[in-house]
Amino acid sequence: MKSTKDQYNSVFLFGHMPDMASVLGDLSGVVKYEFPTCCVASITFDVNHWTDIKEGEGENNYFVYPKMMPWHNLA
Repeated sequence: MKSTKDQYNSVFLFGHMPDMASVLGDLSGVVKYEFPTCCVASITFDVNHWTDIKEGEGENNYFVYPKMMPWHNLA
């Protein structure tokens, strides 16, 4: 991400376990041992430049997956 141009405010990373759990843990300090299928996590950083991002300083805003949604049990 450090090579991301500063003109971009957001990036999306897509991947699989265990890599995505490792990225979340490294960037936010939040350790999740399970990433259910189709989960989404959001991390924000209080920085002005992508190069200013440091491990463990991101804030995990949310971590959601389909079974958490209210419509999941509507069958």
